Amino acid sequence: MLTLFLLMLAAHLCGDVLIYSPSMARNKRSGSFWSRSQVIFRHALIHALLIWLWLWPYPLSLKIYASVYILLVHYLLDISRTYYEEILIDKQEFHIFSRKDLWKWIRGQPLQQETKAFLKKHMKVWLSINLLDQSLHLLSILVFVLVWARI
Repeated sequence: MLTLFLLMLAAHLCGDVLIYSPSMARNKRSGSFWSRSQVIFRHALIHALLIWLWLWPYPLSLKIYASVYILLVHYLLDISRTYYEEILIDKQEFHIFSRKDLWKWIRGQPLQQETKAFLKKHMKVWLSINLLDQSLHLLSILVFVLVWARI
């Protein structure tokens, strides 16, 4: 059970850290519902494929259930996030971080003026949104693992 959770967590981290790009983040937050949905669906599909890959030694039925579950849950969480972000942070002021910006911020190194201004005004809300989002993703993985263990 712990191994399954850790493998699904690794897949999630690959999809939300290694493969995720600033352009995908921008496209998830712009345009119509339909265009946002397409970008978010592709992102969720990447997560489902990563689940399939990380769970390669497991039975086919587990890979299918886990992949479909992650596809649906990840899509719903991310589409919801793009809308509640706009309620909490003005769309015109929203800033997409690059990995480099994020690492500079973590290390306390100087940031670009735009990034610095955004964090000064919105850091608590932005951090809260991200912590809630990632907590819900982790909780969804945990729920799947616990339910699967009972089957």
